[in-house]
Amino acid sequence: MLDLDLGSTQMAKKILVLVIAFCLSLHLSAAKADFRQAIKAYQKQDYSNAFRLFKQQAEIGEVRSSLI
Repeated sequence: MLDLDLGSTQMAKKILVLVIAFCLSLHLSAAKADFRQAIKAYQKQDYSNAFRLFKQQAEIGEVRSSLI
């Protein structure tokens, strides 16, 4: 069963891990959306906007953006 003793350090660690995982998932989903926007801009031949978006993605570590 779940131990819900909020004063324990184990519970604090579990909560911290969940919060970090949640924040990372938000960051990754936002990065995926921006990558899609960059692809769409490139397909519309809006190269300056596509370059800007790809560059932003590459700077935050999106490997696919560095390869384009």
